[in-house]
Amino acid sequence: MANGCFSLDFRKPNAAVPFPLYGELASVSAAILWAAALSTFRGFGHGIPAHALNLYKNSVALLCAGCALVVVRPEFRGDTEDYALLVMSGILGLAIGDTALFAALARLGARRAALLQFLYAPMAVVFGVVVLGERLNAPQTTGVVITVVSVAGVIYFGRDRSEASGTSQLTTGVVLGLIVALSQSIGLIMARKAFANVGVLVGTSLRLIPAVMLLMAIQVVRQHAHTHRSFEFLRHPRQAIALSIAAIGGTFLGVLLISVGVKYAEAGIAATLTATFPIWILPVSHVFLGERSNWVCGLLTFLAVAGVAMIFLGRSTV
Repeated sequence: MANGCFSLDFRKPNAAVPFPLYGELASVSAAILWAAALSTFRGFGHGIPAHALNLYKNSVALLCAGCALVVVRPEFRGDTEDYALLVMSGILGLAIGDTALFAALARLGARRAALLQFLYAPMAVVFGVVVLGERLNAPQTTGVVITVVSVAGVIYFGRDRSEASGTSQLTTGVVLGLIVALSQSIGLIMARKAFANVGVLVGTSLRLIPAVMLLMAIQVVRQHAHTHRSFEFLRHPRQAIALSIAAIGGTFLGVLLISVGVKYAEAGIAATLTATFPIWILPVSHVFLGERSNWVCGLLTFLAVAGVAMIFLGRSTV
C-alpha cells in the first residue's frame, strides 16, 4: 500500500465479486450468527471471567481457521504493512474489544450490550474529524445525533429485572461498551485496509493469532494471582458444547463473513448490515434469555440502525 498510515477511507477495494450481493448477504448472515452467538455466550457464560471466555472462543475459532488453511491452502498475498494492520486489528477487535464486550454482557444483558455496538460508527466518524481533519456533511451529522440519542434511549428505557439494575453496574457496563465500540471501530478500519490485498481466510487467521496469544499471556498472569480455575466449565459437557458452537458460528464463521462483506461490498453498506445484529438479537434474547423489550426500545433500535446507515452512506455524497 502506498500510504503508511490508515484513514477512514471506505471506498470499495479492488476485488472481483463472485455474484451479485455477495458481500451484502455475507454481512447480514454475520449479523444473524453473531446475534445468536452473543445470546449463547450470555446464557451459558455465567461465572466465567470475560478474558477466559474470550480466550476460549478465539482459540476454538483459530483451530477452525487452522484446519481450513490446511484444507484450502490459500495463497498468502499482501505485504508487511497489510499483515501488521491485521495483527493490530485482531488485538484491538478480537482481544481487547471482545473481552470488554463479554464484561459488558454480564452487566447489561445481551440486548443492551449489543446496542452499544452502534456507537462504533459515530466514533469512527469523530475519529476522522478530530485526528484526520475530515468534515461531516449533513447526513453524517444527522446520523451521529440519531445513533447516539437512540442508544442512550435504549440504555435508559430498556432496564428490566433480568438485567443488572444497580447504578454502578450500569455505569461500568456502559463504559465497557464504549471501549468495545472504540476498539472495534479502529480495528475495522485497519482490517478494511488490509483486506483489499489479503485473502479472507488468511486475514481472519492473522487477526485471531495475536488475539489468542495476548489472551493466553493474560490468563497465565491471572492464573498465578488467583487460585480459581477459569476453565472449570469444560467439565460440564452441555455448557462446553454450547459455548463451542457459539465460538464456531459467531467467531470463526462470523468473522469470516464480516471479512467477506468488508472485502466485496461497499464498506458503508457492509458495516451498516453487520450493525443490524442488535435487531436480530431482540427476538433471540427474548425467547432464549427472557430479556424483555418494549415498543419504545424496538423503535429506538430501528432508529439507531437508520442513524448508522446515514453515517456510512453519507460518505458517498462527499
